[in-house]
Amino acid sequence: MFPNIDVVVNMILTKQMCENVVDGKFDIFNFMEEHHVSVNLIPYIVLDESLAPSRQLVFAALQKLASINAQFVSDWINNIDLKQPRKMFYCDSRMDFISCEC
Repeated sequence: MFPNIDVVVNMILTKQMCENVVDGKFDIFNFMEEHHVSVNLIPYIVLDESLAPSRQLVFAALQKLASINAQFVSDWINNIDLKQPRKMFYCDSRMDFISCEC
């Protein structure tokens, strides 16, 4: 229906996610190929310490990904540093979409 639209899956770098990448239990590249999606890794914002990876574990996961596909990590570093305008969209009572700058 929309041939020029890429589907992007946001994955949060939690402790479990990083451990699974490092241990080889989760292959991001296989996931992307199997589901025909791109993956965007999002750093975990600590709301629960038990879900937070250590800095060392995050780097280990990124090193594992880089050992498989260095371009993925390089692109991720460039993308995470982009300054992007943020808009929040919501519906009003008439179901019209309205946006506001955040």
